[in-house]
Amino acid sequence: MSKKILIAGGLVGLIGAGGVGAAKGKTSQKAADEIIVVKCLGVAKAGHNGCGSTDGRHNCAGKATKDLDPTEWVYLPDGPLCENIGGKKYVKDGKIVKKKKPKSKFIGGDNA
Repeated sequence: MSKKILIAGGLVGLIGAGGVGAAKGKTSQKAADEIIVVKCLGVAKAGHNGCGSTDGRHNCAGKATKDLDPTEWVYLPDGPLCENIGGKKYVKDGKIVKKKKPKSKFIGGDNA
């Protein structure tokens, strides 16, 4: 099942228009097709959250019941984007949680 993260219309072109740069030097094709993402809290629309809420109310994607709930999240590329749209990066044990995801899962990805 392919999911696309949809954020407010003004952000649609951001990732594809240079928000994500290709790695320089010798990199594998897999690394070039991946992006570092963070869980961005408080920016999800109702029904469009990532997996479970941070407070344990549910453990499924698409279960957010209200817009901009601070316990609901979506994956966004690492960088200032999350904070720039009013969100907060998810922190665990004093560190921002980061993960690699395929670019194709994001607007502007190779298969968008």
